Amino acid sequence: MVSVLVCMAIGIFLGLKVIPAKYQKINGLLQYVFIAVLIFCMGAGLGSSPTFFEELAHMGLQALAFAAIPIALSVAGVALVTKYILKENKR
Repeated sequence: MVSVLVCMAIGIFLGLKVIPAKYQKINGLLQYVFIAVLIFCMGAGLGSSPTFFEELAHMGLQALAFAAIPIALSVAGVALVTKYILKENKR
């Protein structure tokens, strides 16, 4: 978990201080492509398990909660950032 946060912090620093603004569009495109590859690899990893659906049926409500709670908190976090922080930067 710490390594993920360190990598994220390094990426934020590089995005803010090192990568010039003129490369922002290609940076966004690369982010989109790599996230799509990550999601594909995760799906391939899950799909390659012969007992995936059996395990999913046993997890049931817990699996739903593990998916729904982070999604809801992420949406709420983006809404708050958009409403308060980005609004202040426009002034």
